[in-house]
Amino acid sequence: GRQIRSLKLLASVGARQFHIDEPRFDRALTDLAVGAAEELGELSEDFEGARGTLVEEKGSFHAEFALRFRGDASWTTQAIREAGKLQGAAPAVFDVLPSSVRSASYSRPLPAERFTELKNLLVDLVGGYATSVKIPRAERVDLESLAAELFNEPGPTAQASGPLVVHESKDGAELATAWELWGTSRPKAKVIAVLDGLVRLSASRAIAEQVKEDKVLPVVTKERIKLAGAPTAQVYHWQLPKEIADLAEPLGESSSSLEDKWHLFDDGYVAVDTIDGTTWVSWGLRAEGLGEPFRILRDKSAERVSRVAALSGFRARPAVGAAFLHVDSLAPVVAPFLEDSFARDFSKLLESTPNHGRTPITYFVEVRSGAVLELRFTTDIPAAFVTDAAALVTLAADSWKDDSDSDSESPVDD
Repeated sequence: GRQIRSLKLLASVGARQFHIDEPRFDRALTDLAVGAAEELGELSEDFEGARGTLVEEKGSFHAEFALRFRGDASWTTQAIREAGKLQGAAPAVFDVLPSSVRSASYSRPLPAERFTELKNLLVDLVGGYATSVKIPRAERVDLESLAAELFNEPGPTAQASGPLVVHESKDGAELATAWELWGTSRPKAKVIAVLDGLVRLSASRAIAEQVKEDKVLPVVTKERIKLAGAPTAQVYHWQLPKEIADLAEPLGESSSSLEDKWHLFDDGYVAVDTIDGTTWVSWGLRAEGLGEPFRILRDKSAERVSRVAALSGFRARPAVGAAFLHVDSLAPVVAPFLEDSFARDFSKLLESTPNHGRTPITYFVEVRSGAVLELRFTTDIPAAFVTDAAALVTLAADSWKDDSDSDSESPVDD
């Protein structure tokens, strides 16, 4: 009681230091700060403790971390308890994913009503700030709509990463994910409306003027591209400014690597389509192949995640959210910083590992309700995954060494 009142008073005083003389923004900022302080105080009273374990057995690892709560006063503990009522086996949107995905996950969001107050505060912050810097009304409406959509997920979602592909260019070999995929029960029209809003905002002169010094405004355009396998999909193109790479300068030497490989990330495509009542969003660095996951989803005879025997236990385990990933999911993260030969030889290196990279890591978010409420995070890393990862590192190092030796032995012209 008294501690919470003190926190709220401090939060109110602190929030005033960031007021901008725009009533809508200032009021929302104060309400947000006071609400966060109250939530922090109530959460500290609800919180009982945390526990974590890491167990190794025959080369496999099981990690578990849990947060425990005795009270129900805070918004957070109430939300966790509500999430526990939603958990179950993998949802249908996950089960229909193509069986060829390298990694996949699902989540069950809380009902949008639980976020109403937070959504309204965020909309007021965004709209109030836009008003203070003279952003025209049309752009303000788009900004507020984008903020509101962050809290409007109506049902379970699924996300997956497709197969790896090698792109050859003047800059060398690029190892990239052919496509990423996200499934939602939001209507296609709502997803299209969000992307159309981004198109308008990226073309806004008023917003460009606000960020002209940093030059970090992406450009999003609506394209008339017919994708193979998805003729009804709507396609968008994004372009990121080179200046965004400069934000990595604090990373030191690795930032120069990012700048050298910026062409791998600076532009790409997004496609939206509806299949069997689910809206699917696919994105990748190339438009070619972006319709492939849509083609597979429409093909009733195509293999699905639900038919992969190795994932039957994963799918049946009740959870709020879960994910799995194979060892090749790590490759695109490190490939931009390695020799081109790693990208060109990766599929061959993977097949040379003892288990061919087919044993995944699994991750679960679960709720255990009772006198003590528990939010539990568990990760299982099988020995086969560890073995393949270690073998892949060794094989890649050997490949890199062979390339270096070959280069050093090449004759040099006088």
